[in-house]
Amino acid sequence: MVDIKYSQNFYRNRTNLNKLIKLSNINSNDIVLDVGAGEGIITEELSKYSKEVIAYELDKRCFKKLEERFQGSTNVLLKNEDFLNTKLPKKDFKIFANIPFSITSDIVSKITDIDSTLEEAFLFVQKESALRYVGIPQSSQIATIYSFLYEMKVVTEFNRSDFKPVPSVDVVLLCIRKKDTNKKDFILYRDFVTYIFN
Repeated sequence: MVDIKYSQNFYRNRTNLNKLIKLSNINSNDIVLDVGAGEGIITEELSKYSKEVIAYELDKRCFKKLEERFQGSTNVLLKNEDFLNTKLPKKDFKIFANIPFSITSDIVSKITDIDSTLEEAFLFVQKESALRYVGIPQSSQIATIYSFLYEMKVVTEFNRSDFKPVPSVDVVLLCIRKKDTNKKDFILYRDFVTYIFN
């Protein structure tokens, strides 16, 4: 059985999911990661639009269902691994995922690392966490630091009833989009911001 910190609230609204993936501009040239793939609803939709989907699922029971669901698929790569301990693609990639809420900060930190080739991410996250990254109602240290390399915004708020089990918190779609900025300057900027806030 998977560690409780990796447990999820699975998204069930296929119609809305399809609309959101279209809004993300994911296309047939993209490598897209699905972190916490669960039973594969998001993975399946992503596979219709992207070049390749890399789906990570740590729970062995869910992973077995994924293997059955995508048997014979030519553009879905399944990984029964802890995403936090894997290497990110060296080529440019995108993410569209309903991630485990309890490890949101770890995932965001990993995918926005200075050496990451992330282009864009759409993450299902707890509203409170999203607002901290966006800097609402007031700018936070983490929001200020990330703003140098990434544009972060809340795209939409989900209905709790579209998840199973129903979450006890509000859930939103957080967009993280890479800016065209110099990574070398980021180190100085990050250290300066950290100094000011502390």
